[in-house]
Amino acid sequence: MDPDAQHLEQLARWQRGETGVPYFRIFNPLTQQQKFDRDGAYVSRWAPAVSTPAYPGPMVDVQASRKVALAAYDDIAAHH
Repeated sequence: MDPDAQHLEQLARWQRGETGVPYFRIFNPLTQQQKFDRDGAYVSRWAPAVSTPAYPGPMVDVQASRKVALAAYDDIAAHH
């Protein structure tokens, strides 16, 4: 199969939810930063204002929003 066609087929499977993963992943942005950007280099490059006093605080409570998202997924799964 043509590599481009294979890539498109994989993308279509992912969009249809045919990934073989039996669960949803909800990534915690704070945990991801701790794991993959401990020194803050990536965030500093792409969002330099983060380290300034003018930068606003968090817009959502990550733990609370996770619970809301999981409840929504459960509700969707229960009705399909």
